[in-house]
Amino acid sequence: METINDIIDYMPNPFSKIEIILFTIFSTILLLLSIKVFLNLLKPKPKSDKEKLLELTFNTKESLFKFTKLARSINNSQALQEILKELEPYLYKKGYKTLPKELENRIKEYIKNV
Repeated sequence: METINDIIDYMPNPFSKIEIILFTIFSTILLLLSIKVFLNLLKPKPKSDKEKLLELTFNTKESLFKFTKLARSINNSQALQEILKELEPYLYKKGYKTLPKELENRIKEYIKNV
C-alpha cells in the first residue's frame, strides 16, 4: 500500500532550479530598484540660489558673506557691484555692526529683482 510520502516524492516540481534562482535574482533586483526610487522621491529637492537668497537675514557677518557669494553666482551686474562696495566696511570690520536700513532695503530690493 502506498503512503502519502510516496505520493509527495512523486509530484514533479514545475520549475527547474535554474529558473527558481533566476526568478529570485530578478525579484531581488526589482525590489532594490523600487526601494531606491521610492527613497529618491522622499528626498527633498535642493534649493536654488535665489531661494537661498530670499531666506537670508542680514544680522550676522556670515549671512553677508553668503549674500555676496550667492549673488555673484546668480548675477554679477553693476548694481550688485555697487551694493558690494557699500557692504565692504561691514564685512571686514572686527565685530558686527548692524546694516543701515537703507542699505538693507537696497539689498532686499536687489534680491527681489534677480
